[in-house]
Amino acid sequence: MSINSLTDSPLAAGVNEIRSYWGRFMALGIVFVTLGLFSIFYSGIATTATVLVLGWMLLISGVMSLIQSFWIRNWSGFFLFFLNALLQGVLGYMLLRHPLAGAAGVTLLLGSLFVVGGLFRMVGASLLKFPSWGWAVFSGLVSLVLGVVVLASMPVMSVFFLGIVVGANLLTDGIAFVALGTQLHSIPKIELFKASKAA
Repeated sequence: MSINSLTDSPLAAGVNEIRSYWGRFMALGIVFVTLGLFSIFYSGIATTATVLVLGWMLLISGVMSLIQSFWIRNWSGFFLFFLNALLQGVLGYMLLRHPLAGAAGVTLLLGSLFVVGGLFRMVGASLLKFPSWGWAVFSGLVSLVLGVVVLASMPVMSVFFLGIVVGANLLTDGIAFVALGTQLHSIPKIELFKASKAA
């Protein structure tokens, strides 16, 4: 989109406003890239940290939901709400108590999801044959192969797999933020059409 077309757009004011924050996007991107590289190179530590964070989140949400369940004890759905809160709390506690076993369980779940998701993508794309369906089949095949490799390499894979996944996600997000900050910095300030017309 050219600068001239932006001047007549209602988004121009938003572009001007967000343009001033390009440095913050760059800084956030650099932090994400750094954390991503750390997670990939020290995947064992990152895996343990991921499981511990997940455990604390489940434990805290379980306790808060448990407290909430006693406030709504007259509700007909109290028992299911209470049971869900109890399971969250217990699962969070178990992940904190046994992080390596928790990492193996989460890795097993992710590997299974990759296999099932890859198969569904391949079959669905092959049947529907929408535009560029071959890329969807390829994506499903990659997901399927990755899932099979993860499941076949258990339990060794569970020690570092989560750290690599988290690291790759942080790395790609960081690169996207750096690219966004760079692009925003290169855009000249847009003169709004209404403002220039009023002047």
